[in-house]
Amino acid sequence: MIRMFLHAAWLLFGRLFPFPTEPDLRRVGTPRRSSPVLVTCNSAHTVRKVARTLERADMDTWLLVAPTKGINVWCAAAGGLFTADTVVSILRTSGIEREVDHRSLVLPQLAASGVNIGALRERSGWRAHFGPVDVAHLPDHLRSPRTRLEREHRRVRFPLRDRIVMGTNLGFTTLLWLIVPLLVISVWVRGFLGKAVALG
Repeated sequence: MIRMFLHAAWLLFGRLFPFPTEPDLRRVGTPRRSSPVLVTCNSAHTVRKVARTLERADMDTWLLVAPTKGINVWCAAAGGLFTADTVVSILRTSGIEREVDHRSLVLPQLAASGVNIGALRERSGWRAHFGPVDVAHLPDHLRSPRTRLEREHRRVRFPLRDRIVMGTNLGFTTLLWLIVPLLVISVWVRGFLGKAVALG
């Protein structure tokens, strides 16, 4: 119980740090050979969020967790860690081709800056399209994949709740990397903390 609490706390407050989970093929619900195949990064927080959203919506899907060094989708795509090569590698190593009859993928929309879906199809034979920005809209999109994404599903929003979480993360990072070392140094160097605060 304590271990689970600490893990959840780290995923909340330590989201600015890479926290990788094993790249692999995961089952959400009871996927069949015709069930959709989704791709995400191997950030533990992201994988957990996607899986929980799908489970709550009672969706049966295959989830491919691609190797992005534990970095979230948007940052990994921008940094060259979430690319067509990344997706091809997890397609080849996961065994997903043996599990489904189709060759269609749903990619995170925030991976669009890094994944060339034309090159992906050329190299792997899999067709891909980008899903909605917000994972909350993913179940509706999967239920009617031929429906064109609404404008609100393609727009990145930054509501108050997300701003509070980000502020909490930044505060935690500041505490960890700045304040704690200053406190430790001040134990050995008399008056150091006061001087540091005055200089700041």
